[in-house]
Amino acid sequence: MKKIILSVLLIVFVCALDAAESVSGAVYDAVTGKPAAGVTVGLRELDMVTETDSRGEFRFTGIEKGYYELTFSHQDYGNISVNIRVKRNFRIIQNLTPKAFDAGNRTKVYGEYLDSKGERGITQDDIKKYPMRGAGDSLHLLQSLPGIGGGFSLAAVPIIRSTNPLFNKYYIDDIPVDYPFHYAAGFIPLFSSINEEAMDSVQVIKANAPLWTSDNLGNTIMIKSADAQKEGIHGKMILDPVLPFIPSFSVTVVPNERFSMIAVGRRTTPDLLFDMNKAHFYLADYFLKASYVPNDSHRITMLLTGSQDKISFNDLSTRSGYYANGITWEFRALDDLMFKTVISNQNMIQSLKNKKDYDTESGAEIEFNPDQYRILQMAVLSLNDFNIRAGYEAVKYKGGCSGNTSFADIAGTDFYKGLSSNLNLSFPVEGNSLAGFAGIDGKLNRFIYDAGVRFENYSPVDEAALSYSINAGYQMNEKSSVYFKHGTSYAHPDVYYYLGNIDPDFKLAEAKNFSVGMNYIPQQSIFINAEIYYSRFKNLNPGTIFDVDDDSAKKLMQLHPYSKEEDGSNFGIELSGRGSFKGFDGWLSYAFSRTNRNNSDESSFRSDYEQAHLLRLVLSRTWNRFSASAIWHMTSSLPYTPVSRFLYDGSTYTTDYGKRNSANFSLNKRLDIRGTYRTESDTRISLECWNVLFFRNNAFAQKENTSSTEKRFDIPFFIWCSLEKPL
Repeated sequence: MKKIILSVLLIVFVCALDAAESVSGAVYDAVTGKPAAGVTVGLRELDMVTETDSRGEFRFTGIEKGYYELTFSHQDYGNISVNIRVKRNFRIIQNLTPKAFDAGNRTKVYGEYLDSKGERGITQDDIKKYPMRGAGDSLHLLQSLPGIGGGFSLAAVPIIRSTNPLFNKYYIDDIPVDYPFHYAAGFIPLFSSINEEAMDSVQVIKANAPLWTSDNLGNTIMIKSADAQKEGIHGKMILDPVLPFIPSFSVTVVPNERFSMIAVGRRTTPDLLFDMNKAHFYLADYFLKASYVPNDSHRITMLLTGSQDKISFNDLSTRSGYYANGITWEFRALDDLMFKTVISNQNMIQSLKNKKDYDTESGAEIEFNPDQYRILQMAVLSLNDFNIRAGYEAVKYKGGCSGNTSFADIAGTDFYKGLSSNLNLSFPVEGNSLAGFAGIDGKLNRFIYDAGVRFENYSPVDEAALSYSINAGYQMNEKSSVYFKHGTSYAHPDVYYYLGNIDPDFKLAEAKNFSVGMNYIPQQSIFINAEIYYSRFKNLNPGTIFDVDDDSAKKLMQLHPYSKEEDGSNFGIELSGRGSFKGFDGWLSYAFSRTNRNNSDESSFRSDYEQAHLLRLVLSRTWNRFSASAIWHMTSSLPYTPVSRFLYDGSTYTTDYGKRNSANFSLNKRLDIRGTYRTESDTRISLECWNVLFFRNNAFAQKENTSSTEKRFDIPFFIWCSLEKPL
């Protein structure tokens, strides 16, 4: 009997060994030969991550036989991946070559303690894993993060803490970009114009933007571009949907350890495949990044990115897009002294033209075409307990806008009839901006601090502004920390406001932001954050208020100057948790916000962008080559102004409205799901469904005839399939 039992146990033990292997190894610095501690090591297919210890060692257990991609990531070495095959216990020795130091990383060293370690950001893997990407909208998943919403389920533009999206600022690495979206009809954002293949990660900084950034009220969206990860030449194709209607192509080139390049492009093809008769349209975007490291002290990076959209039908034509080009030079003069220089240029174009002659009047047209030329230089001195940073930013502004009709006419019908009896006038946005900034950050025992100041002179409106930030944190123990943040930020008047203003008297918008929060790590794989914030605003409208009451136009355009807000405040609470538990990964977040706005005619009304409640549950699970994910949304709709009554004077009716933005539709509830299968050759097939359970459409008010009429403004169901294949 004992022999039988021992035989059974031996068979079980042998089977267990056959079913589960280990992957281990050691990582070393290729220059010094010393162990590389703190390197993040991952098995991409299994979503398993660990870090090397002080000896450079790492280990994964319970690994099934098969093919895997082993990744290594560290700010000093970059991102590297190795394809491995596990047949039995596998061990690897990996040497990593140091990269030139990125001065921008050192300025954010305090963020490890003050920020919330990732719940305010998404990665390329998140975009590929979770729903909301849809037809290629790589930034849409941002709307699942705490405190970030959108006007409706297909809305591409994120609304951060119930503030006007015109004040959001986007950066690709160190290069600013205005409104990186594809558009319909020139002014309706459809989806992000930055392909996820060009992204490594995206971080949302709320009310605490770094002082080297400009033209924002504290909210910035920082896009870290992707780097080539494999030696040689590698390609990838993404078909959206499986038929090639919006194909994407990605190519990486790494001939040696000093040079790397990544190129990504995407274009719609129906206009090439079919005869569109009188209609013609296409959407295209591109991204090119090349990095050269001549030695251990220098790194030079060139980045070119942009998009172009064109739609024409009969006499109506629209064009939109942007380009942003830049060169970044990072120089480590000494072990503790780093310099960074960024030279960039960006241009935005949006135009809407109706060539049709209506009666004796000329066709209508509007065009925005501002240019910016920028240089940023920054130095960082790292001492034992603190870092000192200082720099300047100089920008030259050219171009502006022109047209023979007002921007408000886009929301009406006259423009589309070709009505305009006005002269075609130009409204320049020209001048210079010069800013200097300095700061200090460090750690003193359990106390962490960061403070800085920025002075800017902005000549297009002939104003100067002094910004500052004061951040402090305290590490109570290994699992918990608390922090406080305060600062002021200033934003420039948007180019949209210049149209129709011959001699504008604009002012810089101002925000004073306060927040306190706490981070808690109950166990290694789970992170919890709570934050309370308060903000005060001035000059939210620079001087011109467009009288547009069409709720549908406001929601569709998302980025517009129609808001009648001049000053006010925001208050809110954000609770979030992120991590892994029993095979599931994801995050849970809830945000509550309350706004108060004023203008010269009304006081104490809610913001056009207030979403009082935002609740999201984001989950994913991976089984070998198949992964499934879901997002449950329960969000407040945007407010609207109700109709209180109609007055009849014997011949005509007039509408009497209630208090501005005093009405809301009920909460929107919906479920989005996604499934992805990954083959041995790394081909991915994804099926994504939005609004699987949709309890309420995000409606808008139809005000013409009755106070209770709603009009549906969303789709009840959306399904999309994509194919990603290595070439």
